Amino acid sequence: MALTPLKYQELWHREPPRTSQRQALIRLLEPSRPDLGVAGMILLSLLFGGNRAGKSMAGLMLAAAMAAGEDAHIDTRHGRVYWVRTWMARNAIPSHLIPKGPATVWLGSSTFDLACDTVRPTLRTILPGDTRWVHWADPQQGRAEIPGGGLIVSKAYQQYNLKPQSWEGASIRFAALDEQPDKFSMMAALFGRLADQSGRALMMLTPLRGKRDWLYLEYVKRRPPSGRIEYIHGRDNPNQPAVALAAFLANTARWQRGSRELGQFSDPEGTVYAIRREVHVIAPFPIPANWLRWGGGDWGARAPHVVWAAEDRETGRLYVYREIAWRRESKESPVLARQLVRHAIDLEALEVKQLPGVPRPGGDGEDRPMRPTWLRVADSESPDSIEEAQLAGWTVTPAEKGRGSISDGISSVQALLECEDPLKPGVTIAPRLYFFEGCCDILLEEMEGLRWSEAADPDAAPIDPLCADHGPDALRYLIAYRRSCGLR
Repeated sequence: MALTPLKYQELWHREPPRTSQRQALIRLLEPSRPDLGVAGMILLSLLFGGNRAGKSMAGLMLAAAMAAGEDAHIDTRHGRVYWVRTWMARNAIPSHLIPKGPATVWLGSSTFDLACDTVRPTLRTILPGDTRWVHWADPQQGRAEIPGGGLIVSKAYQQYNLKPQSWEGASIRFAALDEQPDKFSMMAALFGRLADQSGRALMMLTPLRGKRDWLYLEYVKRRPPSGRIEYIHGRDNPNQPAVALAAFLANTARWQRGSRELGQFSDPEGTVYAIRREVHVIAPFPIPANWLRWGGGDWGARAPHVVWAAEDRETGRLYVYREIAWRRESKESPVLARQLVRHAIDLEALEVKQLPGVPRPGGDGEDRPMRPTWLRVADSESPDSIEEAQLAGWTVTPAEKGRGSISDGISSVQALLECEDPLKPGVTIAPRLYFFEGCCDILLEEMEGLRWSEAADPDAAPIDPLCADHGPDALRYLIAYRRSCGLR
């Protein structure tokens, strides 16, 4: 085993809705989008994971394979051993995802001391036994020279911070970055090193810097075509004892637990909704005509919001599939209720046109369009706007309000987002509320940014007034209205 230890390494796998180290790595390696040309090249893949999820181990295995090449081998008295191919076959990794032939790979760490303490010792357990280690135990740049060719250079972000030119000059195939650098400029320098070979970078990290950090702003919020994201969870890792993980999390600041367990971006304590984009955000699909449609609206002259959700009555799952989210500056003209209603009517009419038709009795004439059922609700504090909608033929029910209604509505939304069985802690369940990717971005952004007020009345549970909340309010009205109709 010491000759070629990588071939015995296994990436852990769990079936959905649980996460998979193996499937996450395969998806991150998928080719770029040639239809987008240079703009569609995948430059940076992000593997977000909680503590002890195995994200660093996955990156180091991949670094070893990328450096050695898909056809790397050693000759033994029993014959030739293709150790990278064996590892790929063991983990169901398609052969085209790892290039042939040896190459140079960079391994990035925050400091050389951390590299010597964690990353480099782990890599020793992966690479062949007769690898030549140069300055590998020293707090400086180290080299792992793989037999048959292939080079892994262990670098530190502190190098770039002190001497940016230390990250210049080389042409490399792959870079594995353990946790994130402080500066985006270092990434730009790294991309220049990858350009000649159309290389890729993989960053493995537990995000602890919140949503104002460059990584979140540039790669998670914007989601550029050049980036790709996957998540793995520590509680899904079968090699991690659940008791040990629970003990670790129990001694972690509450606001960091989403990051340290699930690899989620977290802001300070007070987050209202635990949105997990890797679970709750899904690819759009054609909505059957017989599914019930729900609509929720929040009026406003500067930031009105309307959301639509379709419900699969068989499973009780809701899919938010469209929004109107107009945002106006103070110097701009305000949004009138009739403008918002007119646009909502037009969008629903377009949706009807795109549905399959229903044959007319006797087969005479063209098929008549199938008309879904819409149930709509809107903020009741603007009765004039509701009257305007009714006159336009857009039937809207005023949202029920009163003491405790905000807390009750939020609890109903939270229940539909829940991914863990409330009666069986640690047992994953499928949520009942999803969002179509690219169809409700502002709603998601506002839900993720929603915070409780520090001076909250425990009965009223008000939201921090500094948070943008028109989208979450519209969804809350929708969910509360649905609940008042007897649906859970």
